[in-house]
Amino acid sequence: MRGRAAIAWLAIATLAACGRVGFDARGAAAQDGAAAQDGVPERFDARAGDDAALACAWSDVAVIENVNAPADDNWEPALSPDGSLLVFSRLIAAGSGSRSEIFQARATGGGTFATPQAASFSGASQDSGPAWAPDGSELYFASDRAASGHTRLYVAGYDGSAFTGPALVQELSTTPLVGPALSPTGLELVYSSSDDVPSNPQHLYRATRAGAGMPWQLDRELTELETNTSSDGWPTLSADGLTIYFESDRDDPQGKIYSATRAAPGDSFGAVTAVTPLDGGAASGDPDAAFDGVTMVFAQGLAAMANQDLYTARWTCL
Repeated sequence: MRGRAAIAWLAIATLAACGRVGFDARGAAAQDGAAAQDGVPERFDARAGDDAALACAWSDVAVIENVNAPADDNWEPALSPDGSLLVFSRLIAAGSGSRSEIFQARATGGGTFATPQAASFSGASQDSGPAWAPDGSELYFASDRAASGHTRLYVAGYDGSAFTGPALVQELSTTPLVGPALSPTGLELVYSSSDDVPSNPQHLYRATRAGAGMPWQLDRELTELETNTSSDGWPTLSADGLTIYFESDRDDPQGKIYSATRAAPGDSFGAVTAVTPLDGGAASGDPDAAFDGVTMVFAQGLAAMANQDLYTARWTCL
């Protein structure tokens, strides 16, 4: 994880079309296929009958041009539901320390983006881990603006052109967290936390609410995804809500992307597998499974301890 938990603490404290891994745009009637291998399950195509298995995988991995600042870490990307705005965290060297700000880049067509600008609400505190609500009207993120070194969940409004707010999510204000992500229904929130102790590993948690605009409630720690020694965090949920992707240092201290599936929202997740198609560098993490069901944006460093840049991948079924 490139010492990711420690780096994140320093930045904040001192500063599918196919199945469970993606949304099946051809219909929810597709049936479960073979077990996942390398984080890539096979699925049956409902159009062709249960005898026609589709092999699906993340492919077409490419750097996102024009958004990365070579001197800084660029990570924690999140693509708006309509694909018009990419937001992400940038860890900026500042004297003897560093600060984390949220930047935004507007899509210009053909998979390209305009030069990023700092988000209007970010810069005065340590802000990180932006995550869109599924209708695009809100942006959640972690910030220490209320108490330096203690990150809490905030939410800003978005009207399609400008952000408003943000405001503290009061019902989770006793919960230190980073890397929030919402489910496609907007009724489930996953995130990671080290309980405000920098030496603690990150662990994954789930919160829920009864309806849009209703208060969040901590549900549980996702212990089935953890090991005794690894740091696991920065999660995202697939567009059907049945697969979780997250970053972990369980096999490599630089950090890699892993996934696990569940049969239904609220169920426990199954076995954790490495998503090897997204493992093209020394470090990879911060996955964001876009709401379109076929796009993944994530961070990757091509060399050990190198700055991370933003990449994209596509979910393809053959």
